[in-house]
Amino acid sequence: MDHQELKSMHEEFFPVKYSDSFYTDSCRKIGIHKGFLHTCIIEVDNVIVGFVFAQFLPLHDNEDSCIIGSDSGAKEILYILTLGCKSEYRRFGLSSILIGNVIEYGNTNKYCGAVYLHVIHYNQAAIKFYEKNNFRYFQSIDNFYTISNMHYKAYLYVYYLHDYHAPLHKTILFQTQQTLSIGFKIIYNLLELIRPTSILHIFGFTANRVTNNDHNHNHKNDKIVQNV
Repeated sequence: MDHQELKSMHEEFFPVKYSDSFYTDSCRKIGIHKGFLHTCIIEVDNVIVGFVFAQFLPLHDNEDSCIIGSDSGAKEILYILTLGCKSEYRRFGLSSILIGNVIEYGNTNKYCGAVYLHVIHYNQAAIKFYEKNNFRYFQSIDNFYTISNMHYKAYLYVYYLHDYHAPLHKTILFQTQQTLSIGFKIIYNLLELIRPTSILHIFGFTANRVTNNDHNHNHKNDKIVQNV
């Protein structure tokens, strides 16, 4: 892995500035506190187009240990430091392959309770991506990032492994959110079913047939009915 290539990609993908030692260590698979850094690289024609760096961290004395229930028995959590993919390859599922690789790596450690990461609050594309891949929003952290002397909050997202779980109050919240989501989908589908155009279709009519059979309506009204 080339130091300069890695640096240029990070500068392209992320607003956060990393030190040169970060890139030097990453190329050597050295992570936080000199621990082992899991690396997955995707290349096309010998050019790096996507990467992910992740590291097991001890659960104790970890500022993010709150993501795991104290009675769970987990000893470590897997932190995603950075994940990126060149824009021209983002529609080919490469990012999902990278995140899948990290989850698979986490599953090799039976004491790893979760995969987790931080994402800056305004990066909606990344947020949608992680939620699509079953990561759960856990909490917001104010002033997590400092960019050009401005402070930005981060969202903490978690993917639980094995049978480990969040603290009880968060578990209840997750279950409530899931139940509400299912309920809203059912209500939405019912509303879609009973809206006026659906009622017309139920009785065998279409908007065009209604207007064609009503010779007293002018063309303006026909357009309104047809666009219902």
